[in-house]
Amino acid sequence: MALLVGIVMAVSPLQIAWPRFTQTETLALATTILVIAELLYSLAYNRLRIIPLAVALSFAMFIRLDGILLTVPTAVTGFIIYKPYRAFKKGLILLLLISIPIGVWTVRNIHVDLPSLFPQNMTFPEGAHQPTGYMKWGWTWITEEYQRPGWGWGVNRFNYDKISIDNKAYDSTAEKNRVEVLLEDLKKYTGQPFPQEIDQEFSEIASERLRNYKFRTLIVNPLKRSLALWTNLFSSYAWPNELPSKVSHQARLEAKRGGIIDLALEYPFIAISKGVTGGYKLFLQVLFLLILVLTISIKIKNEKIKNILWISLSIVLSRTAFFALTNNLETRYSVEAVPGIELLVTYSIVYFFKKYRERVR
Repeated sequence: MALLVGIVMAVSPLQIAWPRFTQTETLALATTILVIAELLYSLAYNRLRIIPLAVALSFAMFIRLDGILLTVPTAVTGFIIYKPYRAFKKGLILLLLISIPIGVWTVRNIHVDLPSLFPQNMTFPEGAHQPTGYMKWGWTWITEEYQRPGWGWGVNRFNYDKISIDNKAYDSTAEKNRVEVLLEDLKKYTGQPFPQEIDQEFSEIASERLRNYKFRTLIVNPLKRSLALWTNLFSSYAWPNELPSKVSHQARLEAKRGGIIDLALEYPFIAISKGVTGGYKLFLQVLFLLILVLTISIKIKNEKIKNILWISLSIVLSRTAFFALTNNLETRYSVEAVPGIELLVTYSIVYFFKKYRERVR
């Protein structure tokens, strides 16, 4: 079983291609798998392996700070193994151990006089500060992954003449005209940090939208982002099958909204390869939801399947909630949930296959 799970994860089309990029996904996936392995060990020994877990979680957080979300499945495992009081006690010890390397790191950051102890939402040239007003404005309307590149990539490269805003961003013609005037003015600063006076204007627009559409901004939009993180079947998952740059951001948006056939006919290889990764992702999600429904309805009584389900589900929910609320709407941020899903699906398929063979005999 362990060998089979390892093979599935090693050749997973959603995991295998990430080393092509100098991004954190490869190491973040590795540390996620390490933490899951330690949680399975803990379940097998019926006790939390405090020291190895502390090391694994520290590695995960040093690779990328959202690794702290792995404390959620760790807590879930603690409550599976122990009664609440002991689970809290073990959790506090684990948090204390994790806080040591994080504390040392924080002291170092203070010592070298970093402008902020926490990283910005985006990385900007020469360590420039992010335009908080502009970022807040995007947070009030972005609900689809392909709205983000046109809105953000030109800004964090100081290429303001490359900004492309989706038409669905605006609530009125007056607002659209106001934003377009600001963007036209912003082009004069291409190659320079985002000007503070324009950023302030975007902050005011964002505040107005929040006042006028509080429920939509705080509740509906995060729910839409949560759905978008898992329903985008067109992501490349780091495979070399991205659409060429001549395809505009708006064209990609329209394709996702229903015009996919024309692009698929124009780029058949890209369409087929994306169909493989998208189809595999859909297969995993359907089986994951099926196992979840069957477990909740008490159709599945196997304790190992239940335990793996709660671990993988806690990873999915914690990552979805965090990235939806912070408007980090990129499919790659959901990749760290894939190993847990693959573990659950692979284990369940083998378990039910064995049960079927026993019944046939």
